[in-house]
Amino acid sequence: MENSDRKKSTSVHVDAARQLRQDGGCYGWVVVLAAHICNFFVLGVLQSIGPLFVALQEDFDASSANTSWLLSLMFLFQLGCGPIANVSTRRYGHRVTVMIGSVISSTGYLLSSYAPSIEVVNVTFGGLVGFGYALIVGPSLGIVALYIKRRFVLANSLVMVGSSIGGIVLAPMFQFLINKYGWRDTLFIFAGMNLQMCICALFFKAPESPGNVSGVTGESSQRCEDDSHNKKESSKLRAMVERLDLDLFIKHKQFTVFAIAIFLGLGLGLFGSIPHWYARADDLQLAPLQELAFLVSIFGISGLIGRLLPNLMRRRNSIYVFGFTFIFAGVTNVVSAFAETYASYAVYVGVLGLLNGVLATLMTQVPRDIVGPQKITVAIGLSNPFMAVGAAIGPTTAGLIYDQTGDYDYAFYFYGACSLAAGILVVVTDPFIRPLYRRQSLLDLERGSLPERKSLVGSDGNRRRSEYGSQEHNRKDTQT
Repeated sequence: MENSDRKKSTSVHVDAARQLRQDGGCYGWVVVLAAHICNFFVLGVLQSIGPLFVALQEDFDASSANTSWLLSLMFLFQLGCGPIANVSTRRYGHRVTVMIGSVISSTGYLLSSYAPSIEVVNVTFGGLVGFGYALIVGPSLGIVALYIKRRFVLANSLVMVGSSIGGIVLAPMFQFLINKYGWRDTLFIFAGMNLQMCICALFFKAPESPGNVSGVTGESSQRCEDDSHNKKESSKLRAMVERLDLDLFIKHKQFTVFAIAIFLGLGLGLFGSIPHWYARADDLQLAPLQELAFLVSIFGISGLIGRLLPNLMRRRNSIYVFGFTFIFAGVTNVVSAFAETYASYAVYVGVLGLLNGVLATLMTQVPRDIVGPQKITVAIGLSNPFMAVGAAIGPTTAGLIYDQTGDYDYAFYFYGACSLAAGILVVVTDPFIRPLYRRQSLLDLERGSLPERKSLVGSDGNRRRSEYGSQEHNRKDTQT
């Protein structure tokens, strides 16, 4: 009896050690912590920018539409420069790319603190800080998928929690520093704090494996070899499509729907409403500015809970969860017009933060389920420009509507309609796309036309996944 108990205990320890090795060992979770800190700054600042928005508007006596360009440019550069981050990551690696992004964004903070007009702030803060953050967000999220395999949903939730904690901490910090030192010295202080991401970047060395060489994803190194072989046969356009991984939109119809949905639901919808709900609360004069800053903390706390929810719903179809979350977010923005007291507005902000947290986590999980972990950095870089275009239009649209009508309600009706359209698109099209996807994958396997078919069995004798079966395998692994 004693021997059997000892064997069971030994087997449990062996299984735990094996699972830890599958997730990159202890170093893999250090990478998760470093990515968490990067999200604390990059996405936390976006959620906490409300006090700065109001301070700039008052100091420069600028219109809401003019000040909104800061948010639009920041979203446009941060999300639209994803392909540039892909190229930099492929050429120089995750570590160097994130370091460069940290230095550029800190430079943007520093220059903004000396800006003589709102137009200069729009360029230095919206442009430079946004571009620097573009070089950070994709690689910091993509590196996690290269280390953490078995518990990716948990790891991804922990990484995305960083942005919620950032919203909780940075929003009151923004308000406190602005009240005490002014917005210029506040940006000067943030320029130094932002450089901490250079330290986080030191841990972002991609693991070397048979499918991953020299810190670059395995797909990219294989493509470099294929390009030299097929260069004469392929046209210049096809070579460019393959080099930029634009063929993901052709191979994965679900990824195309995903890109359109985030343009509508996140870019035009949520990213427009998030920075303006603070200005809307100030316009309604629900409470003094110090109490309004507490609403940002409510948004951050509920967002933290929302980022953990996908880990509890890992048995569910992530695409359906993604679509229905958009629908709930649309309804929330539409009914927010009835929130006319501080308490009711706090409930609205809490629900919006919860849904935003769920979507933030699914923004990494859904592309991984569609294209597989090896292409997740590329998928994030390709989808972000869609979100960037919507995010560039969304905040400015609210400013224009408010300047014309003197009321934010119509802007939030517009945001709600965009999120509803995105959710309906995802939910309605998925049942039609999924059978086509499976049928095409089976036909390709039968014909032997999948390039990944050769790599199903590696040099170590272990069976590997094909890219085309990644979504179903990922779902089965999660259910197990």
